Amino acid sequence: CNLSHFQVVRILHESRSSTIYSALNGEQRVIIKLLNTTGSLLFAQQRLRKEYKICCQLANLNSQYFLKPLEFYHHDGRVGIVWEDNGLITLKAFAASNSLPIEQFMVISKQIAQGLHILHSNGLIHRDISPRNILIHPDTLQVFISDFGSASYWRELEENLIQTKTGYPSCGTFHYMSPEHTGKICRPIDHRSDIYGLGIVFYELLCGNPPLSGINGRIEILFAHVALEFPSLHLLSSCHQKVPLVISQIVAKMLKKEASDRYQSCLGLLYDLEASEGFLHIFSSSQDTLVSLASQFQGENGSDETSSQGQLKQLQMIQHIQQSRLDTTQNEVILPL
Repeated sequence: CNLSHFQVVRILHESRSSTIYSALNGEQRVIIKLLNTTGSLLFAQQRLRKEYKICCQLANLNSQYFLKPLEFYHHDGRVGIVWEDNGLITLKAFAASNSLPIEQFMVISKQIAQGLHILHSNGLIHRDISPRNILIHPDTLQVFISDFGSASYWRELEENLIQTKTGYPSCGTFHYMSPEHTGKICRPIDHRSDIYGLGIVFYELLCGNPPLSGINGRIEILFAHVALEFPSLHLLSSCHQKVPLVISQIVAKMLKKEASDRYQSCLGLLYDLEASEGFLHIFSSSQDTLVSLASQFQGENGSDETSSQGQLKQLQMIQHIQQSRLDTTQNEVILPL
């Protein structure tokens, strides 16, 4: 494969529309996402340029959860995006080669929730959250959210619900789609669709497979997201380890069929992850007796969680939980009212 001044090391991922390479630019390791065909359709090129624009916007936030693009590549009619390669692998590959203890799951899950919160706070919806689109450093466990080829600004989705005439979704990965994303029900897609997809990712990290891994047909998968209730993680014997009840409850809330029943923001999710980690740290010998945290700080219909006052309250409570965990002499955590 001729990539101008880049020396291809290996192919990381290949799809119908694009190929992702690990390559060298002199001595610098880089990742290149390249459209597959010369003279690609104008729509595909526009979509890639939009992805590059989004990546630059996120990089300007100086957040640790997004990779900074190095350049928009254009050579011999082929276009792509180039990022620095810091030895990252996909979360899918990492989970396949590691049986995650709960402690590692907590480290990873909180980072993704924080990254998604930043993404949503800047008016963006990812629309393709999956373990292949989350990168991780295998040694430090630093997480990066990647692949914004399907991402949209909220205002775009409000103006034009993106859905094909055949009833199939125009983007996304079938096993990680929210019910409203499937095109099988008449519901708008918003940031809560990402929270559902992340719930599937969490389920897979804890159990080894996404809940619909035994279903292969596309139509069957889409209808299952709409109608099928998934088994509770803490009751499954097939998981890598016994999943604490409180974690099972959090994931179950993320996977509610109605978006209004899920977390209304990633900040609410992040609070519950922080709180559950604090409880597990202190009450590790009695995990299954923990009370549900999943609805503790969500107001009526989620109103408190999404309001400015509610978000400030949650930030204060997250800080309180973190501080409480530092005091190992305490036997209980008193949550602020």
